[in-house]
Amino acid sequence: MRRAILINILPALFLVSLSTLSFASTNVPSTLSGDTQWTRDGSPYVVQGKALVPKGATLRIDPGVKVVFQGPAALEVDGDLEVQGSAAAPAVFDMTQAGLHSEIFLNGAEAHIVNSKFSSGVFLARDCQLTMEGSEVTRGSGVYLQGDTTARLKSNKIYGNAAGVVLDGTVKASLQFNTLVENGFGLYLKGFSSLSFKYNSVHDNQKEVVNNTPILSLGGNYWGTTDASVVQAKIQGKVDLTPLKSLNDVLRYYVRTQLPVITKEMSLALAAKEKREAKEEALALKKMKGRQAPAQPPAEVPAPEASAPAAEAPAPAPSAEQAASTGSELPPPPEETTTGTTAQASAPEAAAPAPAETAAAPLARTITVKSLPPAPHRLKPLAHLPPDQGDVST
Repeated sequence: MRRAILINILPALFLVSLSTLSFASTNVPSTLSGDTQWTRDGSPYVVQGKALVPKGATLRIDPGVKVVFQGPAALEVDGDLEVQGSAAAPAVFDMTQAGLHSEIFLNGAEAHIVNSKFSSGVFLARDCQLTMEGSEVTRGSGVYLQGDTTARLKSNKIYGNAAGVVLDGTVKASLQFNTLVENGFGLYLKGFSSLSFKYNSVHDNQKEVVNNTPILSLGGNYWGTTDASVVQAKIQGKVDLTPLKSLNDVLRYYVRTQLPVITKEMSLALAAKEKREAKEEALALKKMKGRQAPAQPPAEVPAPEASAPAAEAPAPAPSAEQAASTGSELPPPPEETTTGTTAQASAPEAAAPAPAETAAAPLARTITVKSLPPAPHRLKPLAHLPPDQGDVST
């Protein structure tokens, strides 16, 4: 009896334990006081409504932690925020359920964000200190920097948003090695105090730059092409793009500055090698095209002008049978000259005798033949033809 009861109870206990492990999560309270740390053990952390990190409090988020926003929800940070994801285990902020009705609001905060992913929602930094590196922002508003914000954005991928990066206020921003692609706007400048924008890749946005400030220099970046006119067609406002960089320039500078083992001499040697290889490739391509080009035909001899009368061919002499039938006499044979033992006719011989005409055939008419220019080229047999495959017309 006991055995039967255990057999019936154990599967139920197993299912309860499995469901508990599979759907374990932590609900975020409305206020996080003091120092709080979110770890993988408590992930995912669910934000419902509004969660506040007040001034004087610090929220730390570990690698691999997932933060899920259920419905219209917000995480407002008035204190400090430290997100320390890793390349293998980034911290993830999932706001896809409510889209732009959910937000992360850095309100006068000090935030350091590394190796994180923000999916959908609004990312707003106002009057704060922000450092963001190695992170992704997609399917949302982009990164909105407002008010008296000091921001340093480096090596981030910001793609598929309404805008890439927006500066609005007395913002002081430094953007380096970021990728801004496939957004509504790549860089939207409403107002700023200072801006350093170098070695970024900005392309395939509906508008690469919208500049509502006086003329601005954004040289030293890659815009998807080195043709300035193509880029200017997708820029609103006055922007100086020179010097334009290629993607190789950006990557080479990144390697040289971010990897200390790569010295300047090594970088210059690599650039020289790439230039030499490109020159050799162009030369080889030119030689190959020269070998494949067909031989030029000799100049054509112009046809005789229509005003010059064409020499008429002499009428053929009638045969003996034709002369007998018409009663006319045969013309005398041409005189012959002999040189040595060989006799040659003074009249040129035909290359091939004409076929004999039957007695019933009508007399041939005299035809005027114009002289033709020589052939413009000589036909040569094609080498390396494939073997005959037989008649394939059927």
